[in-house]
Amino acid sequence: MSSLYALGVGLVFVAAGTVVAAEGAHLVAREQARTAADLGALAGAAYAVQGADVACARAGDLVRANGATVTDCRLDGLDLLLSVIAVTRAGAAEATARAGPVRFAAVGFAAVGFAAGFGDRDFVSRSEV
Repeated sequence: MSSLYALGVGLVFVAAGTVVAAEGAHLVAREQARTAADLGALAGAAYAVQGADVACARAGDLVRANGATVTDCRLDGLDLLLSVIAVTRAGAAEATARAGPVRFAAVGFAAVGFAAGFGDRDFVSRSEV
């Protein structure tokens, strides 16, 4: 009888491990999609002055290199808005990103750089002009 309990406990551990592994695979797919969107948006925004076709082509190159597919790409002024999907064995994960130039003036200097919106994270790189 105790061997049946041991077998039952073992099956519970196997089931729990399977659920944890599946959730981990989904998290990896989601991060893959976010990375592809972030890098693609930054790459495409650098070409925004050349038009949407050139910017979206460059963004698409980086998105594909990161294992995802572009679902939407458009310019809003000089900002590139990019949506991607990454399909893995764990399923599909979608992500969006926005990147473009930022210009601002501060006391004593002016700076021009690139800003990228990563969901709830915003980063700005600046160089003194």
